[in-house]
Amino acid sequence: MSLEVLCSDKNNRSELSHAILVYKSGSRTTLATIHDVEVHDKKPMIKAGKLLSKIALKEMFETLTPQLKVKPELLPENILGNGENFLAWYMPPQNKSLWFKCKDMGGEVSGVVPLPGLVFMVSKTSNQWYVFACKGKDRPNQSTELFNAPFLNVWAGGHVCEGSSKRPKQLAASKISEWEDVFFRSRFTHTNQNHTSIIKYKAGAYKFWSDMLANKWKKFPEGLLVNSGVTLSRAFDDFIQKGL
Repeated sequence: MSLEVLCSDKNNRSELSHAILVYKSGSRTTLATIHDVEVHDKKPMIKAGKLLSKIALKEMFETLTPQLKVKPELLPENILGNGENFLAWYMPPQNKSLWFKCKDMGGEVSGVVPLPGLVFMVSKTSNQWYVFACKGKDRPNQSTELFNAPFLNVWAGGHVCEGSSKRPKQLAASKISEWEDVFFRSRFTHTNQNHTSIIKYKAGAYKFWSDMLANKWKKFPEGLLVNSGVTLSRAFDDFIQKGL
């Protein structure tokens, strides 16, 4: 059998030089090897190979798709975890402008309100975006208890309902402010779960946020937060690592 593989454009000519062999046991991939290829009289010969490590495979794909390579960067202290396909960060308690478009709150209303500390997690692989609340001003650690984010437009378990908002194109530590802007500058319109799961407020989530806009509290009332039942470590494992 004669086989010739050539790829070319106006400026470059590419020829077959290596082959990767993938071995499986049933439906499970067990290993992969990489081999040099020598071509004699248009006949490719696969030479003896060597085990293909994850590092070597990663380097190869980075060479083939340099635009996808994660650039080295210094990480600010609010970064809780990052990688090629995920990012987790902490936003300390602070005042933020929020906008609502909700008939149960009187239509379109807005204002500056105090917020608790928040933990955001984004997984590019699973295409999911999560937000949780935490108490206090200290940067959370692995054992920190997380609470349900007290916002409208957030599903049970912290999954952000993005609606028609557009995500930033890049998932990088340097782009955190862009992600936060998308979240806070969107219009909060409706509840995605029971009011009792959003906030421990007898009159419900809509009344809570109406009272927040009316400056009922100078600091966010952390005692009203609903415990999510997970720590930062557990949430990271559930929503980031399992999605890789």
